Amino acid sequence: MEQKAHARLIDGAEVSMGGYTWVVPALTFGQLKKLDADLMAINTLSIGDKKSLEACARIIHAALSRNYADLTVANVSDILDLRNARLALGAVTGQSGLVPNAAAVTE
Repeated sequence: MEQKAHARLIDGAEVSMGGYTWVVPALTFGQLKKLDADLMAINTLSIGDKKSLEACARIIHAALSRNYADLTVANVSDILDLRNARLALGAVTGQSGLVPNAAAVTE
């Protein structure tokens, strides 16, 4: 039986979302530049603020896309809730060095 090579995941923080554990790596420099407006929009993540929720999903998707290329922003939006979104966003910002001295976030 032929064994297929599997791509190795980029190191990151593990976060549980949608019944699965995801490895959330840091954002690349290119992603940070593209997400500048979204990063500014997430200062207050709340259920009533559509703009910050959409920005949050795009940021988390960008990080996850480094390990899960087939994942879409819509897929990420479907597995996020206010509890795991805060964990995942904390993982992204911590791994990316946007939050000084942030430890890896796990659930």
